[in-house]
Amino acid sequence: MFTYYIFLILAIGAYAIYTKNYGNKSLLTIAALILILFAGLRDASVGTDTGSYTRGYANMKIEEDEKGLNIVYDKDDPLAPPEMDGDSFWEKIQDEPGFYYLKLLGLAISDNYAALLTLVALVVTCCFLASLRLTSQNELVSLFVFITLGLYTFSFNAERQGIAVAIYSLSLPFLIKKKLLPYCGIVLLAALFHKTIIVALPLYFLFTMKFSWKSAIMIIVGVAIVTALMPRLVDFGTSLEDRYQLYVFTDETAGRGLLLTAFYALLTVFFIWQRQYMDERLLYRYDVFLHMMICAAIIFLVVSAMGLYVEVNRFAAYFQIAAIFLWAELFANPKRKLRWDVIAIFIIGHLIYFYIFTDRMAGLTPFEWNTTLFAADSPFVTQ
Repeated sequence: MFTYYIFLILAIGAYAIYTKNYGNKSLLTIAALILILFAGLRDASVGTDTGSYTRGYANMKIEEDEKGLNIVYDKDDPLAPPEMDGDSFWEKIQDEPGFYYLKLLGLAISDNYAALLTLVALVVTCCFLASLRLTSQNELVSLFVFITLGLYTFSFNAERQGIAVAIYSLSLPFLIKKKLLPYCGIVLLAALFHKTIIVALPLYFLFTMKFSWKSAIMIIVGVAIVTALMPRLVDFGTSLEDRYQLYVFTDETAGRGLLLTAFYALLTVFFIWQRQYMDERLLYRYDVFLHMMICAAIIFLVVSAMGLYVEVNRFAAYFQIAAIFLWAELFANPKRKLRWDVIAIFIIGHLIYFYIFTDRMAGLTPFEWNTTLFAADSPFVTQ
């Protein structure tokens, strides 16, 4: 965990220096490289799904080599290489082709899986840094929240969805300005990497409403119904793709997301309470993020209440990013500055959450560097 805190200090420090010297692209590049290389040069053991992605990358490498040599194996041939985990052709081309072509680009760079992880980190980092620049009222605060709430490391466990979340963050300026077509365009672009983001399309009309108890109830009821129907939706998804069996209803994981549920429920209540102190000129922005936060909290609550598989909480990631910008709104609020004790709780609380989430929940410790980069055989298959 020590490595993660050193990374946090370096990333925040570099970006703090950049914010004091706007226009200095070299400083921004340094901050971005810290974020990209930390994720891109990690070992395949860091992240619950990373091993699956690297095996799929290796499988794709074998397939590309066999195409070049015109090698076709009979499935019953004892000399054929063992089958490896990877995406089916349907997933590669027709389902979420963005990640397929990202892997092709990675293979053009290197056989080592570091190429794939670095490309994922590049897309995620660039999208979020651009989003902070375009949307955040306090970029340094937003970056701190982005890292400590586990939204940066989300792509360690869910590469494809992590890219979709990052791309979706670019839609926020259009959501705030109520520009439907650009918003839909970005959502559809994100769907090239993870099609679950499509749920954000109809939510546009709820997110852009002025906050009231009526709008809050509409989001609560709508999201609760969709999340409650998740088992049936998963059954349908599984009939199309076996990998959606990951989200099946099970009693074995019931209750395992209670801490996350309580945290996001309390955080959402806090943001609702703080709304009364916001400058009225900023409420149109604040309300968009507040509606998104309510949506994320309801997903956590319904998943916990129904005992759904805890990984269904990943659907909330699209809307959890609202916390990045809500905190920035509070820090930039000209009507009422945050008290020093609230700021202290903000910093200490996020640092504690960062430890608990990274070490106990996300399976990201211990952090290991990729030691295969300079291996003689340039291995790319792990785990």
